[in-house]
Amino acid sequence: MSPTYFFNGNLRWGLFWENPNCAAAFLACALGWIWWLEFFVQGKVTGRARTGIGIALLLVELTAWFLLAKTYSRGGLVAAVSTLLFFFVLHGSTGMGLTRIVRHIAFRLTAITILCLSAGFAGRMSPGYIARDDSVLNRMELWQGALAMVGDSPFRGWGNGFSGMAYSNWYQPLDATARPTGMVNSYLEVAVEHGIHTLFIIILCLFVLFSIVAGRRDKNWIKAAGACLAAWCVSNIWSSQWKECTLWILPGISILCILAAGWRMRESMGKMAVISLGGSLLVTALLLGLGRVLANKRAFRAVPLSQSDIVAVSTRSARMQAGPPGCELWIDGAVFGNYWGKTLRSIFRDAPVENLIVYAPWTGREKRMGDSPRISIYSGFQAELIGDKKISVRKTVILHPMSYPPDSGMEAIKYPSATVCLPQIDASSYGLPWRHWATETGASLVYSPQGGVMVQPDADPKYWLSLFYDE
Repeated sequence: MSPTYFFNGNLRWGLFWENPNCAAAFLACALGWIWWLEFFVQGKVTGRARTGIGIALLLVELTAWFLLAKTYSRGGLVAAVSTLLFFFVLHGSTGMGLTRIVRHIAFRLTAITILCLSAGFAGRMSPGYIARDDSVLNRMELWQGALAMVGDSPFRGWGNGFSGMAYSNWYQPLDATARPTGMVNSYLEVAVEHGIHTLFIIILCLFVLFSIVAGRRDKNWIKAAGACLAAWCVSNIWSSQWKECTLWILPGISILCILAAGWRMRESMGKMAVISLGGSLLVTALLLGLGRVLANKRAFRAVPLSQSDIVAVSTRSARMQAGPPGCELWIDGAVFGNYWGKTLRSIFRDAPVENLIVYAPWTGREKRMGDSPRISIYSGFQAELIGDKKISVRKTVILHPMSYPPDSGMEAIKYPSATVCLPQIDASSYGLPWRHWATETGASLVYSPQGGVMVQPDADPKYWLSLFYDE
């Protein structure tokens, strides 16, 4: 069932999309092409037909503004106003008088103001509402975290679709309860998931496209394509619209139109490319610099070694070393929770951690890092890895195992450096076999200071910390 969105009891219209922000982005992109049709009719059609078609197109435009107001999308409204200014400022640069430009802009701003007031949209734009709106506050915190993630790992992305989980694990405040699925900003999402070099290429392409629009602004259809692209770019600041395939229809057509116009300007493309390269380098450098500043304010540093599968974690004061990891931890969500990074940060809240390698639950043993760590911790179902002959560590911990132990009798392998940690209250069928296994292999048997399998960091912080350090 599709989610339903409301504002002050008013249904937010999503039109053909589940999210009203998507509908608002589409309408904002459509406005540029509606204005092109209006100017086309004024220039090509005469007589009563011109008046009739002009009125019909004006009604279409007002309908688009009305539908936009009914989405109650602030980002969509900002995108629409941005494309309005973009389109008519370009018109002014090609000979339209200042008075006509002001009249066109003022008429449309007046219309959207009236529509927003009548729909109750104005309340969603009020400073008082914005100051206490969780969607705004969460975005601000999320974007700061995204920049910090880019600052810590500029070129190693977290993988497509994993930015929200990575943020919740390693950068979200411990007391926050929001569960983002992405960065709610297409540009930051690309940088976090695929690296800032990928974002640089996208920004460079946008600079080139807008340079072509500026060079061919004498054509109304180029202005419309540029305005549509501008609306698309602004819409992606407030939401991750780029993953919605159907929203690419109008921007895609606009990009093709701009590229077709650029072919006629190929003699001057070299100069435009140099300017675009400088601009995109500047924007990328500013984002990276801001990311480094925000990252240094975080207590922990997390670097994806194999996207979200393997993560190297350390406290900010510690140095990330290239040598063997101090400790490796194989995660089971049943033991450390769905957001295991938060659990680990709670454990290490006041303690240093350096070069901790964390393997996500879905990571196979074939991805194990080559260097042998000093300590290996296998949680939950990952306990089956204790049978891996390649393991050579000073300390091994089987934490709340959720799988059966290997057959130690036939192989006669001793694990004197291993510790089996069972919960005090264990309703599973795994506890007894592991107690027998510990006796047969010479492993230590201890009980965690809590009942149940899920780790509770506050139960005994010193105990949980002791698992991650040498005796």
